[in-house]
Amino acid sequence: MKILLDKAMPYWHDFFNSQGELITFSAGDLALNASQNIYNDALAAHLLDAECLLVRSTTTVNEALLAKMPKLRFVATATAGHDHLDISALEAKNINWYVAGGCNAQAVTQYVICALLSLATQDKFLIKDKKVAVVGNGNVGSRVADAVKALGAKVLVYDPPQQNEKNKELSEKLIQSVCKNTDTSYACFEDLMAADIICVHAPFNSHSLYPTKHMFNAQVLNALSPSQYLINAGRGELIDNDALLTALRNREKKGIAGLNIVLDVWENEPNIRTSLIPYLRLTSPHIAGHTLEGKANGTHMLYQEFCRLFNIKDSVSLSDLLPKYDAKVPI
Repeated sequence: MKILLDKAMPYWHDFFNSQGELITFSAGDLALNASQNIYNDALAAHLLDAECLLVRSTTTVNEALLAKMPKLRFVATATAGHDHLDISALEAKNINWYVAGGCNAQAVTQYVICALLSLATQDKFLIKDKKVAVVGNGNVGSRVADAVKALGAKVLVYDPPQQNEKNKELSEKLIQSVCKNTDTSYACFEDLMAADIICVHAPFNSHSLYPTKHMFNAQVLNALSPSQYLINAGRGELIDNDALLTALRNREKKGIAGLNIVLDVWENEPNIRTSLIPYLRLTSPHIAGHTLEGKANGTHMLYQEFCRLFNIKDSVSLSDLLPKYDAKVPI
């Protein structure tokens, strides 16, 4: 079996070296130019007989690329997001696909909690005194909800698809998040906007029933008060970055207190709106989920699904590959 895989996936060799002929590529190698040819000519011949394609978010898998891979049986991404995969095209060609949803959920949760603790220290408040709204109750959102609840905060969840369970147009495999908190209080958007802290973890989509692109548009952003906190460690497209910059500049011109915004994700990455940075409380270049364990877990999840799909014994343990950490707690 010929397997094409992104060599940026940690431990790819340990997991897949005995599973077939491995052909590695880098970010951008499989992108199509104006002539609809891939940029890396050396890989072109391998597309014809490759049966598995393992990618990260830097590779777009669309109908044009799939047309060049007639023997493809399995496509998987070692990332939690999947908007770089054309799911409709994959299903139309009966190609098995998989998304490593939740692979870096713990890392993102830790980032959000650290951001909250930093803000709480700077602004002298206790998280237990705050009402926290979590947008999206999937792999990451549910963990964030659990974490802030453990810190004593009241938690609301805004997740209309999960709450209503009526969205039949989405593929079942995309609805992977089931509410893990039996006492979760679902919120309407008005309740969300009344929360002290808003943590954004919904997926990016343009679905007709539950679109999330620019969920936080100019009108919504202008409705935020200087006492609220908005943290986006989910998808950059959920906040209209141009509208956010305009709102922050207008407040500055009018001498009005600014907004408490934390951004780890941005629109148009990597060509982000850098002029936003001076106005933000905390910023980072999409690093919340970029821990070794989070990325390695993505590779491991792809390996496990590969073994399941092709009826191969799962014989490689992630714990055996990760560096050993000897935690010594001071007494």
